[in-house]
Amino acid sequence: MTSDPLPDPLPGPVRAAWESELGSGGRRPRRPELSLRRIVDAAVVLADRDGLAGISMAKVAAEIGCATMALYRHVPSKTDLLQHMFDAGLSAPPRDRTPPGTGWRDGLATWTRASLQVFVGRPWLLEIPITGPPLMPRNLDWMDWAMGLLEGTAFAPWEKLYTLLLLNGHARHEAALAVSIGTTPGEPADPEAGEQAAADYTSALVALADPGRFPALHDFVSTGSLFDLPPDVDPERADDFLRDFGLERILDGLQALLDSRGAPGPGDPVSPR
Repeated sequence: MTSDPLPDPLPGPVRAAWESELGSGGRRPRRPELSLRRIVDAAVVLADRDGLAGISMAKVAAEIGCATMALYRHVPSKTDLLQHMFDAGLSAPPRDRTPPGTGWRDGLATWTRASLQVFVGRPWLLEIPITGPPLMPRNLDWMDWAMGLLEGTAFAPWEKLYTLLLLNGHARHEAALAVSIGTTPGEPADPEAGEQAAADYTSALVALADPGRFPALHDFVSTGSLFDLPPDVDPERADDFLRDFGLERILDGLQALLDSRGAPGPGDPVSPR
């Protein structure tokens, strides 16, 4: 996106975001003291403080100190505002976590964990509906980071796109789960609380898994070892271990696909970035 005017057609919020990103395009702003970026920044501050339920056009206007109707000169609706907030809330991707020479597998694992951290840090992002494909500036920053990691691999273009969709979905799911149970990825967990939660869940399953109605589930819970992790797993890192189990299995599948094509291994530095 280097030329002006912007290409058509673009959804209204996407065009507005890129016009804000690239400048006014030579047009004089209607009110210098108010801009899309200022409105979105104020809305993000409110969401960080009060959650998405605390967002309304009136509250954003009060945060800025302007009339509510003045916002509509820059943001036509709350729906548009939420799309801008989502993009701003992502922030710039931490590309420095994947220095040049990083293999695609380690790089995508880092990309996914970084995405998860963003969603956990701002759980209100998960409440904003996805209304279309990624076209906003920060979205494309994150997408470009991942695409750089996939350069030189044997994935087809559509496979790269759906790889990102798959990994982003994993990050969103794990973030939602972490937020709901009150854990923070990357930080030590309380082993005693984790053991008690596991024991309570196991007891509930044993009581409910009637062998007549749930024969397979009954046999499963009868083993009594639902949450016996490998002995080398640090109890304080059990949650991270389980989160990474899912991520690693996704990456295993991607590696198996490449292996079937005689492609480079997971540690091969395929990206020049």
